[in-house]
Amino acid sequence: MKYFYAIFALITMLVGFGLTMWPNEKLKEVEVFTHQSGHLKQAFPEKIGAMTSVDKPLGNTEEVSHAASDILDVSEFLHRQYNLPDGRDFTVYISYWNPGKSDIRSASRHTPDRCWVSNGWKIDQSTRNNNDHISVSGKPLMDAYFRFYDYNLDFGKKYRRSVWFWHIVNGKRYDYKTKDNYTANPFVYLKNMIEQALYGSPEQYFVRVDSATDLHSLLKEKDFQEFLGILGKLVLFKKETDTNE
Repeated sequence: MKYFYAIFALITMLVGFGLTMWPNEKLKEVEVFTHQSGHLKQAFPEKIGAMTSVDKPLGNTEEVSHAASDILDVSEFLHRQYNLPDGRDFTVYISYWNPGKSDIRSASRHTPDRCWVSNGWKIDQSTRNNNDHISVSGKPLMDAYFRFYDYNLDFGKKYRRSVWFWHIVNGKRYDYKTKDNYTANPFVYLKNMIEQALYGSPEQYFVRVDSATDLHSLLKEKDFQEFLGILGKLVLFKKETDTNE
């Protein structure tokens, strides 16, 4: 197996070098910024129904502690906690990269499977679902990656979060082709590198919704459904042509 990865690394290096030397006018086209500045905050009102919210600084996200240099490449982000009247809350975090901003490999490293686990969280494997089906008023969202994550505190106490996340590339859900997305699938890595060299870096979103409450139980709440509808209109509503390839 070690010889396979050595050969793969060599092929990747040679192909990557060759493609960077390949002139391609399409690389110039992807520099166009396709959204107004601040479109994430414009999309999500601070109050949704009876839910109030508070914006959280970027410094509180796992990306800063794990890969601060990568965050500088984010075109835009939203990190906000919504509070339900009964005391429950959830957090939404969205990173946006306009076309030409970041390669898929770099953006795909922002999953909780990688960032959270690297910082001491553990996946409850019994809850892992890479194709969680969610609908808003009968209209399906793109399938979510779902897990519970646990963080062990002092005196045997445990901090637990329920998480949905998506990586959207050119309007389609990105399939990591791995179990927990901690290590990149080498064939997907090579495919992404070739496509980027030929066509440039695509538009991308990373979306994470997490809560101390099981997110599925929040689906019964009208205001949470409205929030998901906004998220769906922004990027997550499934299109008839969508596939998870």
